[in-house]
Amino acid sequence: MKRARCGATLALIAAVGVGLAALTLDTAPEVPRRAPPTAAEVAAAHAAVDRLRVLAHLPPPVASVSFAAADIASVASLAGDALHLDRVAARLAGGRVEAVASRRLPLGLWLNLGIATDDVASVGFPRVRARIGAILLPAWATRLGIDAARALAGWRGGRLPPLDRLVQRFTIRPGRVDVLVMTPLNRTGLLREIMAIRAAPVDAARVAALYCGL
Repeated sequence: MKRARCGATLALIAAVGVGLAALTLDTAPEVPRRAPPTAAEVAAAHAAVDRLRVLAHLPPPVASVSFAAADIASVASLAGDALHLDRVAARLAGGRVEAVASRRLPLGLWLNLGIATDDVASVGFPRVRARIGAILLPAWATRLGIDAARALAGWRGGRLPPLDRLVQRFTIRPGRVDVLVMTPLNRTGLLREIMAIRAAPVDAARVAALYCGL
């Protein structure tokens, strides 16, 4: 009797595992392989970071900063290049900011991850929902994960404030995102983390060859 119960339990666990794998894993990537960041994308990403750098020394308590759709896509491309992820994309579409990443797994499988904001303005940090394959996580679970990442950054020496204090308003307008953030931003440790992201070094020989070809 005990063996039968044990066997039934193992079969149930195996069935749940297979079901979760079917929902979370895919046979193809959702994001195509991206080309190396272009000069225009690098310039746009650096300009977006420069706008954050300005906030580092503005007087408290808050200041507004805007990002165009091209800024969001360029920052994602540059971050993917710096983190050696060749299938990362972000966009502003349908009144939402969306980011998607695809990661190759063994046996020809892929893990597709996504996160998107709501399409409404928010007071405080925006309401976001994460997605793992076909499983869409509720907003509260996504927020719990983001809060856990913030706490982990604190344990590593960061000084990130509560999310609703860091981002006090988030508004998506046609073609851009307006964010009201606390200042000065350099006290939060966020700017230091962003500046730690660096793209791959410029290939001087290739640049020279392209220049000579032109």
